[in-house]
Amino acid sequence: SLNHILVALIFWSLSQSCKLDIRDFNTAFLFSIETTMTIGYGLRSDDPYMDGCEGFPAVLFFVMVASTALDACLLGLLYGRISRADKRGRSICFSNKAVIRRINNIPYFMFQLCEMRSHQ
Repeated sequence: SLNHILVALIFWSLSQSCKLDIRDFNTAFLFSIETTMTIGYGLRSDDPYMDGCEGFPAVLFFVMVASTALDACLLGLLYGRISRADKRGRSICFSNKAVIRRINNIPYFMFQLCEMRSHQ
């Protein structure tokens, strides 16, 4: 996706100063997918902090927050499209009256709910 390509370009530009052992765009793209999909890094470097590169942890943090936010937005759009909340809200009716009833000395709030959709 466009997110992976953008992150790959950022990683490729930082590869020399942070000793990431990224030789070409394909390696940067795979490293981008590993980072955003949280697959793991394998044996990219002996130092987990990328040989003391100061800017790289901030870049990793930004990439992870951005990819998590993008995932949340896309899942929200997908869920909203699938559930069709506007139509669903019009097909459910609640009763006008409710009851508080004690069962085994525990109060329960009870009401009726009606599904207006026809089911086959």
